[in-house]
Amino acid sequence: MLTILPSKDKEIIEKCRPETDLAEALVSREKGQELGYICVEQVGDVLKIIGMELYYCADMKKLSQKDRIDGDCLVRAAGSYALNRNISIMESEKEELFDLLLQLGFRQIDDKVRINLSQLFKPCKN
Repeated sequence: MLTILPSKDKEIIEKCRPETDLAEALVSREKGQELGYICVEQVGDVLKIIGMELYYCADMKKLSQKDRIDGDCLVRAAGSYALNRNISIMESEKEELFDLLLQLGFRQIDDKVRINLSQLFKPCKN
């Protein structure tokens, strides 16, 4: 079973060079093995993706189908994290993540990509 949970792993957070002390890493694990992380930081009313890594993927610009699914899960977990903090916008300036984020509905604005979380999460029709 795949889990994505917050972690205070200082090594991950420091590696992503946060601007504030509000950064947090969400770590993905499956069957006890760490798959990767997404590191986010609240800056004002925006949640910034400041780092992301899939440990088994050498190049975030060349993702396999499995890589895309795992990356999608991490981004959606970060979106849920944002919504739980009443944040409705996510963005990233990490160019190596643009391909994945654009496929998830982010829009490029100059040197960053951004999404309103209402576009990432659609209401259930049940």
